[in-house]
Amino acid sequence: MTPQECKWLFVLTSKMMLTIGSGTAVTNIDLNASFLQVLRSFDQHVSNENTHFRDYFVREMNAAGIPENRRFHTDLRSANLRTNFLLATTIVHELAHAFRGAYFTNFIDVEPWISYHRSNENGYSLEQHIFGCVMQPLHIHTHASDTKAYFQNLVSVPYGFDTVHPWDFDRVNSDETFELMRTVKSDGQPQTGVCHPIPQKYVEKLFDKEMWTQQVPRFGLNALKPPKLPLWSTTV
Repeated sequence: MTPQECKWLFVLTSKMMLTIGSGTAVTNIDLNASFLQVLRSFDQHVSNENTHFRDYFVREMNAAGIPENRRFHTDLRSANLRTNFLLATTIVHELAHAFRGAYFTNFIDVEPWISYHRSNENGYSLEQHIFGCVMQPLHIHTHASDTKAYFQNLVSVPYGFDTVHPWDFDRVNSDETFELMRTVKSDGQPQTGVCHPIPQKYVEKLFDKEMWTQQVPRFGLNALKPPKLPLWSTTV
């Protein structure tokens, strides 16, 4: 996601206030209303109240101009799991910024660089540490003039997730979010990224009790790393 997309994923109604010990700053995390709207639409779909949840995916294929005979079936339960996973990773991402803000109370918004990362975006650095990659929702930019529809599309994750390694190879400086790039060692070759799609089976496993009662206690964070499928990879 771009810095602007990250900013908009955290603008909403209810606030989560994080206070850590005495002498630390308070950080507010505001979640975008689209998360609640999409998740509520799935509940209404299950109870047969309306078809709004299915309509998200039909609308996206209409906007993308996909012919009727080329459209794919969307499993709505799987789509709901993707939205829940995106919400969870989004909260974890923002908690990284909150912890940094809690302990650096001099009001300097520029974050430190973590490890060998080119970007100083601490939220993505934490995701990289936990999952071994940064997973992003695949979406089509078809609602540039309709902010509400655009973010409903983003959080409904209609086309699944993908990841690019290294996660920050194409990040750019941002005056708005204070994201900065630093020079990293290079072998002189043009830097490229390798993109991998995330199998839906991986997302499903994250909602399996066995993952958290057996796999994570046994393998630690390695259990949370998604598989990389070489035959599906592309260079970007």
